[in-house]
This record gives sequence, structure tokens and C-alpha cells, in this order.
Amino acid sequence: MEFTVNLMENVKNSIPHPFEPKRNLYFMADVPHLLKKIKQSLFNNKFITIPDDVILNNNLTSNIVDYKHIEQLANHQDDLELKLDHKINVNGFKKLNHFDKMKVSKSKNILSTDVSASLQYLVKNEGYHSSYNTTAWFVKQVAKWFTLMASRNPTVVLSKFNSKKYLEKLQFLRDFMDMFEIIKIGVKGTWKPCQNGVLLSTQSVLDLQDLSIQPIPNALQFIINLKLVCIVQYLKSSSNTNNDQDDREFLGDLLDFSKVQSTPNLPYDKELELCEDFDNFEIFLGNTEQNCLYNTAVLLAFLNITGYIVSRIENSETCCENCIASVCAFEPIVAEYTALVRLKEFKIGCLKYVTDKCFKFFLRMEETFRKHRSVEVDCQEFFCELSSIAISIILGPHVDFPPLP
Repeated sequence: MEFTVNLMENVKNSIPHPFEPKRNLYFMADVPHLLKKIKQSLFNNKFITIPDDVILNNNLTSNIVDYKHIEQLANHQDDLELKLDHKINVNGFKKLNHFDKMKVSKSKNILSTDVSASLQYLVKNEGYHSSYNTTAWFVKQVAKWFTLMASRNPTVVLSKFNSKKYLEKLQFLRDFMDMFEIIKIGVKGTWKPCQNGVLLSTQSVLDLQDLSIQPIPNALQFIINLKLVCIVQYLKSSSNTNNDQDDREFLGDLLDFSKVQSTPNLPYDKELELCEDFDNFEIFLGNTEQNCLYNTAVLLAFLNITGYIVSRIENSETCCENCIASVCAFEPIVAEYTALVRLKEFKIGCLKYVTDKCFKFFLRMEETFRKHRSVEVDCQEFFCELSSIAISIILGPHVDFPPLP
């Protein structure tokens, strides 16, 4: 048995089936393990050199992907309570032990679209060098590749729900292979094992997706698939492993029927009555000079969190559509506030924008929490009194929201 990877034209990712020569057995590396290898290659070798044609095609100013850029992002937000990307910190760049290196979540946190957006924010809003954009671009490409290769969501992976998107994803995987074949990792630029794994695994996925589009399986394929579905009903990850748990819908579970609980809908006029009062809320913001919430980066991060909270509420089965509509903005509010959210959007409209009034309300509530968190009080008592505090804030006098510094 032999399968090898050198250059793309020499990728041998399959062998004939030992009992059925007309069929092939395809091989691929474990994709989460590959992600760890890519991250570790960047950290150990300090930088990756990107080909010049890739730089020109993507309007980048530097051909160096530098791990220090990500480390500087962690240092930049270290003193901020609300961070541009809360999943990375300065401790993650110190010398890691073997078990930390084996955790998939550590690598996903580094090679993520949030890190990419945060690096772009540093360039656009904090005056950092444009070379950070190259690192941001590379991180985003790796994150997208990992999502396509490892996701179990049928609308995200290679599927023909959308023919245009399907072709775009195929082209992205081919371009990613082209790029990874000619990148130079480290000073010497020697060929690394992670490059072998990326080419082998991506080529196998491209080959297998051609075989998987058969609409009607033959008898043998049906039996094999039925066996696989039956077996996976008994599989469960061990509690003491380093595997990254996937909490999304289990596509192979035949017994998991979601029970939709019907909730009584309020009359339309009653819903409007519940929502009308929100327009009369007047938000009072204390003008405290020491208020760290007025830091630009913190305000942008807080707006991102506010949109996330509203989106989680919207997904609730008991959510009132009119209430959600009253706090969601059809167009982004003041551009200065939405700089980070717009960078985090992988497609237009995928993230939630809130109204200026909703943003101010959550901001004042955050300020209230911070003022009371140093006081040792019973949590239940505190939350009981919080409603009265919120009412006094909401119904208090109105002042203009302070401009960004």
C-alpha cells in the first residue's frame, strides 16, 4: 500500500480496493490535527512567506504572515475588559505544555475569522502597519478551509443547495491547495508535514465529492451506508479525550426527532401594545471621566456582544417578532460603532445590528453592573433589585450619548 504527497501533480491519495479493483480507497489526514499542525508551524517558525501572485490578487502590501501580529493583538487587548476577540490572551503565547498543544480549541481560537477581523481592525482604526492585513488574510483562509473540511452542517460544507456557492467552494479548495503548495514556512522554507496533510486531505475531499453526488446509491452502497448509520448510534466520545466536541445537529441520528412545541400567539394588536412602550424609553448615561466603557475598542466590542445577545433572544421559540424588530436596525447605526461588527461579517447581513437606543440601554446596564460588582451582596437579592435600578435608568432624564474619543 502506497500513498504519497510531494507536489500537487504527484499527489497519490488513493489505492485500488484489495477485493474490488474497480473501487478506490481514499486516504486523508485528520483535519483537526492538521489545524494544530498549521498553527504550530506558524508559531515555531515565526513566519510564513506567501507567493507574490497571491499578494497581488488580494491587494496585500506584504508577503509575510507573522505570528507576532497575533501576539500583538493579544497584548493590545490585554488591558481591555471587553476584548476584540475574547478567546485569545497573552498566556496563550507563552511556552505551552504538550497537552495545551494537543487541544483543538486552542488552534481554532488562533486561526479564526474573529482573529482575522480583529487584526484588520487594528490596521484600520488603531494605526497598525498594513502588513497585519496579510496575517489577517492568511488566518481567514485557513479558518474557511477548516470549516469546509470539518463542518457537519449541510449548508456550510460542499453541497448543491446552492449551485453557485458549491462551485465557489470547490474553487476555493483548489486555490487553497495551490497556495499551500508554494508557501515557504520559516527561514529555510523547507517542506513541512502540514503541507503534506493539506494537499492529501483536500484532494481526497475533492475526489470523494464527485463520487458522492450519485442521487440513487446502488445496493452495495445502500448496505454500507445503512451499516454506518447503525454503528454511529452507539458511538460516543470519551470524556477524558482532547477532542473538540461538536454540539451541532447529529446528522446520522435517526432517533432524534425535534419536537416543535407550539406556543399560543398573542393577538396582533396585543403584540403591538407590548412593543409600543419601548419607543418611549429614555436612556441616561452617566458622564464619568473614568468610565472605561468610553474606550473606542471596548465600545465596538460591546456593540458586537449586544448584537449577539439580541440574536440569541431572536432564536428563542417564545420571542415576539415585533419586539425584536423594535431593537434591530435594518441599517447599521453610526459607522464608528459598527467597524468591528462589519469586519466580523463573513457575508453581508449575517450578524445582527441593533438600534442606537438598544445599544445605549445595554451600555448603561453594563455600567450599572460594573458599579455594583465590587459590593459583596447576595446574588439573588442583587438581581431582584436590579429591575428597579433598570427602571430608574430607563425612565430617567435623557442626555446625548457621548461621542467616541
